[in-house]
Amino acid sequence: MKLAKIAFACVAAVSISAVADDYSNTVAILPVEKTLTAMPLTVNFTDANGNALSADKVVKTAGLPSGSALYVYDKDTSTYTKFDLDYTNKAWVPANGGKTYVLNESGQLVEGTAPAASAVNVTRGAAVFLETPSTFSGNFYVAGTPVDYDPNTPGSGTTTTISEGANLIGAPTAAAFDLNSNTATWTGIAESTFTSDAATAKISAIGDAIEVPTGDGGVSTTYYYRKGTGWNCWGYFVKSGRSSTFTTTGCEIPAGRGFWYIRKASAGSMTIRW
Repeated sequence: MKLAKIAFACVAAVSISAVADDYSNTVAILPVEKTLTAMPLTVNFTDANGNALSADKVVKTAGLPSGSALYVYDKDTSTYTKFDLDYTNKAWVPANGGKTYVLNESGQLVEGTAPAASAVNVTRGAAVFLETPSTFSGNFYVAGTPVDYDPNTPGSGTTTTISEGANLIGAPTAAAFDLNSNTATWTGIAESTFTSDAATAKISAIGDAIEVPTGDGGVSTTYYYRKGTGWNCWGYFVKSGRSSTFTTTGCEIPAGRGFWYIRKASAGSMTIRW
């Protein structure tokens, strides 16, 4: 099923008032249930012209409580910016006294002048962190224009490039994303190797990993990729006593949830087409 069909269905579940003046070109809104105080959210959509959304358009401010904050990291420029919610004007404004933080070539964190949220572009397939007070519950709403991906149509969809180290990304689909489905094209995954069969599986060499935050305090589920007869897929460990079983079922990313893709060192870059 194509993204557009799923995303348009989401519109019906949201009142027309959710498409505000500055979202006049919005054709899809995806509700994402809050489960974490600092929630990694996928950038699911583009603007009406197919370009990257600006940070002020990724998450709807309507319904968000005072004290909310949006964190945006641009790995290409090593720039990290926090935006606070201006509750009165329902707008994202630079936090930390208008400062941003840049990791320079020497690995030092230096201060810079934060741009306006409207000047920060966030590519589809990337992810941002939305922080809300612990007392707030309900849904967040990510919005924009859906993009279709057809494996048989060159150039369709969006390509996410993964570099070595930690990459905060998200599967830009309007439904839960199964890591082992055929709705994305993975190029160059670095697999893990195992010391024994699945019944007592242990990693002997770590390849790429996916970490999905599942709770506050750093609680997460980690997935590994394994190649071999019947094992060309992602999986995770289920402990039972002193042994662990490597299972490949239920490897899902919740709809709208961002995650960390940990690319193996010295493996170079890889791509995912959604």
